[in-house]
Amino acid sequence: MKAALGTSKRHQDVGDFLIEMFRERVSFSEWQCIVAEARRRHDSKATEGQIGTLAAGPGAQS
Repeated sequence: MKAALGTSKRHQDVGDFLIEMFRERVSFSEWQCIVAEARRRHDSKATEGQIGTLAAGPGAQS
């Protein structure tokens, strides 16, 4: 993903290597399921943050 954005390979962190290694070890269909779950978790966390902000009410400071 970062390669598509033009980020230099030499600036990868450990997480980038873990993702690369994990992807090499699973089938394409397994990878698709993993990506779908990661997106669901990401969306869930984003929604939780929005709910927390809304629950605080207008004018509340973070």
